[in-house]
Amino acid sequence: MIPTTQAAPRPVPARPDTIRMAVIGLGERSAWMLRLMADAEPGVRVEVIVDPHRAAARRRAVEADLPLAAAPASFDDVDEFVEAAPAVDGVILGTRCLLHTPIAVKLAPLGIPLFIEKPVAISWAQLAQVRDAYPAERADHVVVSFPLRRTPLFDAVVDIVRGGRPGGVNKHQAVHFGGSGTGFGDNLYRPYELWWGV
Repeated sequence: MIPTTQAAPRPVPARPDTIRMAVIGLGERSAWMLRLMADAEPGVRVEVIVDPHRAAARRRAVEADLPLAAAPASFDDVDEFVEAAPAVDGVILGTRCLLHTPIAVKLAPLGIPLFIEKPVAISWAQLAQVRDAYPAERADHVVVSFPLRRTPLFDAVVDIVRGGRPGGVNKHQAVHFGGSGTGFGDNLYRPYELWWGV
């Protein structure tokens, strides 16, 4: 629940090693990711917020104690952002899933490194659009949010498989015990008419 009183933002002064970030869709997930990035790299500063709900996005930025520029730019939609092409070093895309592909494709001509929440696409057609917008030579411009790939257990399994210890891999099976899988797969978060009709 968002409180009705709005705390004052905490502007972060520019530093020589500042990493200027834009966030598109400042929801709980993207705020959390920005907070983690700022904790890991003190130079991170939010320069641009793109969100149609400006007041709520600003409140969330303050509540998450995000390192804001003294006067972060605000845009209601991605087209305004692309047209303005503000000077930023990276973009976090945290909108609803069905918007990830169309927005990523619009951002591609800017050549700004992109951190995109999963899933990148909700259909094979969208996946092809992203592939065409970010060819192999620009693959390092896009990072997909999948933090579990850096967990010790995953690293150990990768080392075992790549080392050839189990022999050839004919089949793999994964069991997901996290509660988020049910909410994502079975509830209204995943409207099938959007996922399979696009």
